[in-house]
Amino acid sequence: MLYPLQSQTITPPDEDRYRLIPREPATLRASSTLIPNLRASATLVPRSSPREGIYVIDDQGKRYIEGMAGLWCTALGYGNEELIEADREQLARLSFAHLFGAKSHDKAVELAEKLKAISPAPTSKVFFTSSGSEANDSQVKFAWYYNNARGLPQKKKIISRVKAYHGVTVAASSLTGLPNNHLDFDVPIDRFLHTDCPHHYRFALPGESEQDFATRLAANLDALIQSEGPDTIAAFIAEPMMGAGGVIVPPETHFDRVQEVLAKYDILFIVDEVITGFGRLGDRFGSETLGLKPHSITVAKALTSAYAPLGAVTVSEPVYQAMLDQNRKIGAFAHGFTYGGHPLAAALGVKALEIYERDDFVGRGQAARAQVPGKAEGACRLSARRRGARAWVDGRGRARRRQGNQAGVQSAGRSGRTCLGAGAGRGLDHSHHRRHARAVLRLRHHRRRDRRDVRSAGARPRPGPSDGRARRSRRGLSLTNPKPLPVKPALLPPATSLGAGVNRIGWRRCRRVNGARSLRPRRAC
Repeated sequence: MLYPLQSQTITPPDEDRYRLIPREPATLRASSTLIPNLRASATLVPRSSPREGIYVIDDQGKRYIEGMAGLWCTALGYGNEELIEADREQLARLSFAHLFGAKSHDKAVELAEKLKAISPAPTSKVFFTSSGSEANDSQVKFAWYYNNARGLPQKKKIISRVKAYHGVTVAASSLTGLPNNHLDFDVPIDRFLHTDCPHHYRFALPGESEQDFATRLAANLDALIQSEGPDTIAAFIAEPMMGAGGVIVPPETHFDRVQEVLAKYDILFIVDEVITGFGRLGDRFGSETLGLKPHSITVAKALTSAYAPLGAVTVSEPVYQAMLDQNRKIGAFAHGFTYGGHPLAAALGVKALEIYERDDFVGRGQAARAQVPGKAEGACRLSARRRGARAWVDGRGRARRRQGNQAGVQSAGRSGRTCLGAGAGRGLDHSHHRRHARAVLRLRHHRRRDRRDVRSAGARPRPGPSDGRARRSRRGLSLTNPKPLPVKPALLPPATSLGAGVNRIGWRRCRRVNGARSLRPRRAC
């Protein structure tokens, strides 16, 4: 999500400064680029100046905080001179080489050795792709090939989880457990199964503890394997912490129980580290943070800090030897990608790993994690979910109003601010500043409150994609200074209710002003 920067009070005529310029349907039809999420398509942000860090600049020269670090990928920020120089040197030295026909090049070898040294999974070889989706597709094909090599042609089904995200290619989108990613694409295809999502708040039974919830999910997984036939299940794939599904931290004993089930039935455990790898959770990999022991991992995104497309799959020695023997029988291993392990991407990967190690990103992530409470206390079941450089404070409005636990709400609000202030934002790259994180948190609060609480008097919420932006403008929110600027009462329409109650950022109850309601901010940061 892009957050525009503005220093002066915003008035309605300036509200366009708070959004990227929408493209009309005719413009979309005339464009040669197919833009995902056509409803909200906008002009691309084309440039960033050297040493911009967390900022990007649109085609009108306006600066934005890149609050999602791209798509959880620009871990070293924009305009990093070391990565730019590594790019330049590699293009001058070797602009292309492929990895087919038993060939390779020095940067691919060097990067593979570095990944082998730090991988949380036992690694003999590294297979390079151009993206996380391609890497997870390759995981599926490797599992099938491996079991064919072992003489187990029926052991082909792959189990994922509801709300998981593993990519958008045919096999990867079949692994994904988000219904909107499946609609009208005729996926998931055969051989792909989905078990329970480990979201305790959403899916626990009344009064069920996290430990009991984790035990029940493991029992459901066991039952699914039994119903399908243990000899038909090849692998189980999971993210250490779900990203696109909602930043879901599993119960502490969840993966312990899951791994016991997988070991009982000789099922490969694949961990998707595309988002959680390279310091995102405060350790090198999410597997280390949550104590996972995978057979293989998938990495991408921060592997090059998104300065070039690159993904990778780790391959253990038993799997490699079985695949090698099968390859000798049939005469070829017919899988690979033209740009997998591209010299430019590999050189950037080597340099990114060097920077992570030199600048102690793991230590910095652990220091941030230590400042955040594990769970906000209180009967309202707030979840201050945090792991290193990803955090989310989850306060449920209905639960708060129903149970009236104001202390718990305030505790969760402090947890979120502490986490962001310490340098552990939900998606911001590792170089962001405390005040920017606070501004992003405030703006995310406003956007969510607009969607949830704003109601016209006695009517449904007002439609229109710009409503929330207009309301933010009326409140006079400044993103360079996280304190709200003075709000002009005349700008608040008399028939609009801005909601009531205490929320996770610490706003006080609303009061009526000139027939409308306005927010009274609490000085919490």
